[in-house]
Amino acid sequence: MPLSWEIDENLSANVDDEPTFVIDGEYEVRIFQELEDDGGNRKDIAEVSLNVGALYELPDGETGAGTYEEAEVAAFTHTTARLALYPYVRALVADMTVRLGLPGLLLPTMRVQIAAPAETSD
Repeated sequence: MPLSWEIDENLSANVDDEPTFVIDGEYEVRIFQELEDDGGNRKDIAEVSLNVGALYELPDGETGAGTYEEAEVAAFTHTTARLALYPYVRALVADMTVRLGLPGLLLPTMRVQIAAPAETSD
């Protein structure tokens, strides 16, 4: 029976030490098997908790030398930094499941949905 998984992600930015800041990523991956009964039950196999981080340097921004608005940092955290951290989480989960004696669980690549540009009327 193949393994299934769920992942919880919590990202935060610590901008106290300008011109650098740290993105902290906390991940919890639950690995389980769906049981073949009609009740939708599952058998929990393992839980993997990970903390990963990335250090970034703030270049001069439009709002001042190395300073950014909170909304800008939040947008960066949940787009660019999220995409930068995920491959490490993916590799660690694959490695840890093999070390636990389970079949290697390779999480899918992260895809970002890009909205189509709005049509303009001339």
